[in-house]
Amino acid sequence: MRKVHGFAVLRVARDGRPEPYHLDSSGDLSRDVKRVYIGQANQQLDEGRYTYTFAYETSGWLLHHDLRDELYWNVTGNDWEFPIDQVSVRVVLPAGYSRDALEIDAWTGRKGSKARNWKLGNITSRQEIHLETTTPLARREGFTIGILWPADAVQRPSVEETREALLRDNFPSVVALLGLLGSLVVYLAAWAKVGKDPEPGMVVPRTSPPDLSPAAARYLRRMGYDHNCLAAALVSSASKEAVHLEQRNGEFTVWRGSVGAGAVLEEDERALVDSLLQGKDSITLNRSNRSKIRKSVQSFRAHLKERMVGKLFLNNRAWVLPGLVISLASVVVTLYLGQHMEVSAFMVVWLTGWSFGVIMLVREAWRAWKSARSGGAYRPLKIFAAVFISVFALPFVAGEALGFWLLVANSGIWVAGALVAHLVLAVVFWKLLQAPTAAGRALLDELDAYEAWLRGTLPSRVLQAPSSDQMWELFDQHLPWGIAMASRVIGRRSSQPFSTLAKVLRAACTPTRAIGRGTRQATLSISATASRVRSPRRPLAPARQVVAEAPAAVEGVVAAAVGNSQGVGTRRAEHSIDTPKGSDTRSIA
Repeated sequence: MRKVHGFAVLRVARDGRPEPYHLDSSGDLSRDVKRVYIGQANQQLDEGRYTYTFAYETSGWLLHHDLRDELYWNVTGNDWEFPIDQVSVRVVLPAGYSRDALEIDAWTGRKGSKARNWKLGNITSRQEIHLETTTPLARREGFTIGILWPADAVQRPSVEETREALLRDNFPSVVALLGLLGSLVVYLAAWAKVGKDPEPGMVVPRTSPPDLSPAAARYLRRMGYDHNCLAAALVSSASKEAVHLEQRNGEFTVWRGSVGAGAVLEEDERALVDSLLQGKDSITLNRSNRSKIRKSVQSFRAHLKERMVGKLFLNNRAWVLPGLVISLASVVVTLYLGQHMEVSAFMVVWLTGWSFGVIMLVREAWRAWKSARSGGAYRPLKIFAAVFISVFALPFVAGEALGFWLLVANSGIWVAGALVAHLVLAVVFWKLLQAPTAAGRALLDELDAYEAWLRGTLPSRVLQAPSSDQMWELFDQHLPWGIAMASRVIGRRSSQPFSTLAKVLRAACTPTRAIGRGTRQATLSISATASRVRSPRRPLAPARQVVAEAPAAVEGVVAAAVGNSQGVGTRRAEHSIDTPKGSDTRSIA
């Protein structure tokens, strides 16, 4: 906790005559320090010897231990920019005590030094102590004394006085914590009013998804957009033969599919396909088409938002505002009351912008290392890129740490911690206050029921399919939904509906590098069953890679093209193996 010491200048004189002075604390950026400037800036003294007298009064330096009191006092301070030849100090003891009953110690040197280059001076009175240094003090060295006496020599402050002093000295911290508590109460009240989700209904597994597109289902579940919405829409469109996805030289191309296939697309899928192709036969998902892709993605997001927000779920953004107002008012008052108001306010504003940049850099470094760990033909290049971006981010992270240290040093740990907590509360309740409507809750119940069927029944249905064509039809039909529910179905090993299916694929199929144009093209090209493949069987990647990695490759390329890669789409299915010449292969969605 912060301890404030009283300080008042009584008199400043030069050679016995009053000398002008002023106080300033703006020159020190890390401590509550007052500097006394003596003289006038525009007055130059003649060379010679001058005697300055500086009288001041200070309080709050006595330490109260269980059995003794202590005067712990830095006589000179440690910030002098020039050496000091000698220091002497005279301490007058409380009435009735002599120096024989005291414990006396002192230290010289820089902060933390244990050097004891001092001695007791000659004083005739037994109620005075005279200490003086025996060696000169160098630049930024000081002289500190510690004198202990029995506890009943000085009247101690009462409990009420101690509490009042603690409250007064830490008033900015108290305001910050009270503001934080007030914001939390307001946020919780808003959540109780509008943020609680309707009670879920009974889940009975169902074999078909609800009346939503896979992208819209993911948007509803997240109550927001991510690039898996885009991947699900593309894969769903490809499974309906409205588009074909082709991978060549590491780039994906979206080709227009069968004539009339667009009629079976959902509204958001049709909007995406139309905005991407714009009357053309194809578009390559690379940076040269970045502007077109960004516009298509923005249009796709806007279409989903218009259909979802306010109808199937509510953002309740207005209910966040009261908590934000209280937080902002608390921050302003806290900074105004605290130490170094200008410096603290600047650090808060600077750290707000700087932190966003640091978060982006750290996130990109994390993704680069994830991509490097995935292996593939370009792994050395990926490792180099990950190392480069990590080294590039280090100075920015160091700047973040330095900025936060300066904020703590100028405002105190409690104030700085409360400011960070205000930001965390705003981010958390920004998401928590979202809630589905009754219609949205009903659709979520249907999604949960469909997910239960995906997890429990689909693998056995695939295993029992009478032919390979029917097996692939099942896979094509439900793969977009696996992508749409990736965080709950694909993302967890314990709930992968396609894990058993992978055993069938591993035994019957072999992957190929190219994703050609076929009747069932999405993001992964897999050869026909073993009975139709004349080449030796080769192991297929685990189900997690089959279902998640390869579809996510499309999403990753799209995300890179729009400059904001996100989710699982940062890896490509580079584990694929070329099919031997002459093998009979076909591509599926």
